Amino acid sequence: PLLVSERLIPALHDPAVAMIGECFMDLIAKCLYMTLIVEAHQAAFDEARRANRRLAELRETMSAVWENSSDTIAISVRKISGNLASMVSPSFFRSALASGE
Repeated sequence: PLLVSERLIPALHDPAVAMIGECFMDLIAKCLYMTLIVEAHQAAFDEARRANRRLAELRETMSAVWENSSDTIAISVRKISGNLASMVSPSFFRSALASGE
């Protein structure tokens, strides 16, 4: 059954109008889908998050090297105030304690 009389609005019964409407709805759906994909991409590949993940991995790796190294590692850093801060790896103390026994 026809909802709109063909005499009132003849353009609505043209097959081209149905095709245009279908294309328009397809365009809207694709735009929404693209928006979701872009948001997911930005969440997954956000530079700040990636940098934080890499720093966390580096921190874990360096912590393992620092704690388990058989060689003595010494690091010195000059602070903004001009003072010097130094750290010595735990292997230094292990070797010092072993030689003192």
